[in-house]
Amino acid sequence: MSRLSRLFLVAAVIFAPGVAAQAQSKNAFVGEWEEVGGTNAKGEPETGNAGMRRIFTTDGFYSIAFGRQCAGTQVVDKPLQELTKEQILDRLRCVIAQDGSFTVDGDKLNITRRSAQAPENIGTKQVMQWRVENGELSLKILSDTGQAPVGQVTRYKRLTSQTKTNGPFVGVWEEIRSTNAKGEVGRGNEGMRRIFTADGFYSITFGRQCAGTHVVNIPFQQMTKDQALDRLRCIIAQDGSFTVDGDKLNISRRSDNNPGNVGSKQVIVWKIENGELSLNIIANNNPITVGQTTYYKRLK
Repeated sequence: MSRLSRLFLVAAVIFAPGVAAQAQSKNAFVGEWEEVGGTNAKGEPETGNAGMRRIFTTDGFYSIAFGRQCAGTQVVDKPLQELTKEQILDRLRCVIAQDGSFTVDGDKLNITRRSAQAPENIGTKQVMQWRVENGELSLKILSDTGQAPVGQVTRYKRLTSQTKTNGPFVGVWEEIRSTNAKGEVGRGNEGMRRIFTADGFYSITFGRQCAGTHVVNIPFQQMTKDQALDRLRCIIAQDGSFTVDGDKLNISRRSDNNPGNVGSKQVIVWKIENGELSLNIIANNNPITVGQTTYYKRLK
């Protein structure tokens, strides 16, 4: 073997593990994560969003979901219009719904928000430094064109499950239409996104202000009841787990923008035809929605 050949061989041996390590590192944060704590820009501990979940997919989409009522407040099971302003704010202040896309540049995540529960964050950008160490993910905000505080660090534990599926419904889907139990065409949630993961987790997100309403960029307490409702009514934030039984998905809701749905179950019949996913509800804690079908396009 010539000296030049030996040099090429040595270089290949050294270079190959580096490439493999780099490829592995780029996918190290892909999966489902639950926030366990963090620090603010001053380095002070923060735990107010502990329990919030993030999903990063292999094809560059993400979701953040935490459907909840603020801790220590009373859940009131009434139609939204019958709630007082304070009861509305008890839900609005703590619900988290965001989704979008990301690219990776070494240890940097470049986030583009498609939807967010705060309208002023929609379409904004964020750069985070990510690190996975001892099974824990940390995300530090380096820059943000929205309202997230630069310097904030959040820490997450990875979620694992014994459920494994390679069903064709796994992936990221965006709602394009729906029908109710009577077969009548529904309107209003086109654009809502669902993510189903291969290990049995899911999220549903649509952070938005109701269409046709005026966005007011003021503190919650300064909003009128109607202004607060214009935000809360149309936010969709749900996540949980699922199991598969043939063409049935058995859904367990962990969090939901409607507190009455937290911990409830749902059974959906799924079908993919001509590249379109349909989900037909056959059992639900709210019987009014049984028979509803939603249709989705796959995002790539």
